[in-house]
Amino acid sequence: ERQNRIVNNTPVTPYGAPCIYPQIPDIPPYHNNGIWPFVEAYWAWAAAKVGNEKVLLHSLGAIYRQAALFLTNKENMVAESGDYAGTAINSDRQLWSVAGNIAMVYRVFYGMNFTPKGIEFDPFIPQSFAGEKTLSNFTYRNSILNIVINGYGSSVKTFKLDGVEQEHHVFPSDLTGKHTIEITLDESMDEAQDINLVAVAFSPDTPILDNENNKIAENKNMLVYRNGVLYDNLVIKNITGNYESNTLEEFIFVKQSEGGLQSFGSRPLIKFPAKSTHIIEAEQHIKSSEYSARDYTGTGYVYTSKENNPNLEYEIMIPETGTYSIEFSYSNGAGPVNTDNNCGIRTLFANNEESGAVIFAQIGSGNWSNWYYSNAIKTRLVKGSNTLQIKLMPYNENMDGEINEALIDHIRIAKITD
Repeated sequence: ERQNRIVNNTPVTPYGAPCIYPQIPDIPPYHNNGIWPFVEAYWAWAAAKVGNEKVLLHSLGAIYRQAALFLTNKENMVAESGDYAGTAINSDRQLWSVAGNIAMVYRVFYGMNFTPKGIEFDPFIPQSFAGEKTLSNFTYRNSILNIVINGYGSSVKTFKLDGVEQEHHVFPSDLTGKHTIEITLDESMDEAQDINLVAVAFSPDTPILDNENNKIAENKNMLVYRNGVLYDNLVIKNITGNYESNTLEEFIFVKQSEGGLQSFGSRPLIKFPAKSTHIIEAEQHIKSSEYSARDYTGTGYVYTSKENNPNLEYEIMIPETGTYSIEFSYSNGAGPVNTDNNCGIRTLFANNEESGAVIFAQIGSGNWSNWYYSNAIKTRLVKGSNTLQIKLMPYNENMDGEINEALIDHIRIAKITD
């Protein structure tokens, strides 16, 4: 039932299923405002699994249309136009697009599912694709198969192996030699299935939280979430003013359009209880970097890369035992915010216990003086001395493989609960 709801209700646009919905304004088409044929192939496979002919036909059309019009399998298309012109990055004969196209034959029309016991067949052929189809000389382990499928629908009426009807729709993995498989479908469809076909739409702009005074420029159509729960938006001015709290609180601002579409959340506005918040300057125990950045706190910052300071360690004093939020003020100018693969990644250890991954996301090419906070990690600290370490672990590799760096300004530690 859940699978059906997902396939019936996920928004798809005229040229295919976009990677996200709604689209983000002012971001060039790639993942945003983009349709990827290999992603479309997974979506078609899902539609076939639940027997949704409408979604499957739409997905097959998206895959075959681009291959026919462009005479190659492009990497992606613009969701608004269905054209590859205007995409940020693209290529011909893109391997995963080719694989997705071929998978429509193997995975959908013939319904092949490869298991240790053999190939299970669960085909789905839309009515408009009805007729005899033959797949010849298909090599599987030590066998060569000729597979013939007739009719349309999502249920097998008869399944024959070398002319003998089989109870189970499986070709055993231990058979060898040449074999013939004949499949006839029962020509029935689930008419209750639906498709959520919508126009390409863009979300409102992400609200900007001013870095200096923590204020939102506008309050119109604004939603406020406090610790993940929708809050009274009439108190925005109070929150962004001299609002104080005895506990750590996080506020996110979301803009909502008249049609109900919501923006991404703003940069979190975190209200820290003054008495239980601690700032540890990164350069206190390690030589400050000479990276020519500015606007940092303290007397400097520390450069960490795969070769320089990949592991950092700090001894900190905590006045009382409790659960704390730990985050790092950092800069990463190794790439833009919307592409490249140069995210800095480290693992945080508190008192030799692994606490989680610290993400130093890219914030703009060459922007080494823009300071942001990493994700916050919740961890347990004890009264007295505690050891914090960030380490470059083997599983902290990013897709670049070589560039994995950041500047660290300070560590912010705030108590959440006892």
